[in-house]
Amino acid sequence: HTSTMNIVEVFFGVRAIIGPFLVSYFLTKDVDWKWLYVVAATLCVVLIIMALFAKYPETKKSSEEQINIKRTLKMVKDRYALGFSLGAFLYVSIEAAIYVWMPTLIADYDGNFLFIVTYALPIFFVLRAGGRFLGAWMMANFDWTVVLTISSFAILLCYAFSFINETATVVLLPLS
Repeated sequence: HTSTMNIVEVFFGVRAIIGPFLVSYFLTKDVDWKWLYVVAATLCVVLIIMALFAKYPETKKSSEEQINIKRTLKMVKDRYALGFSLGAFLYVSIEAAIYVWMPTLIADYDGNFLFIVTYALPIFFVLRAGGRFLGAWMMANFDWTVVLTISSFAILLCYAFSFINETATVVLLPLS
């Protein structure tokens, strides 16, 4: 399941690459920020039209158990479900912190890696999508606990060493 979800996430990653690339491109060309919203709104209209004409598969019920609020709240007592949810929440929080605050953090950098600064967000999302493909393959071929442990530790090292100096920050945050 996790391997499949990593593959699905890659397609969301492609979407996440285009947005930051447009923002970076518009910033380098001094385009008014309002045009970003025009582009975003246009893409939304295109997606709505595509969704209206898409053929969706029929939903197949996998169990007879009713899905309702009582059953959902009962899951809160399950420590594994709660742990998984907390882990997902922390992961998304950290990821969002990176792509929201990284551009501000590295905006004043004037070292040898200006290309990375300019395209830090697209680089982050390209590496994220590539990491999803790699993660899907690794989860299918190796013990998921080892893969998760090594990957989490590598990301932690990127965060920890990004505080050494500005150059480390510029390189390691997108790499994370």
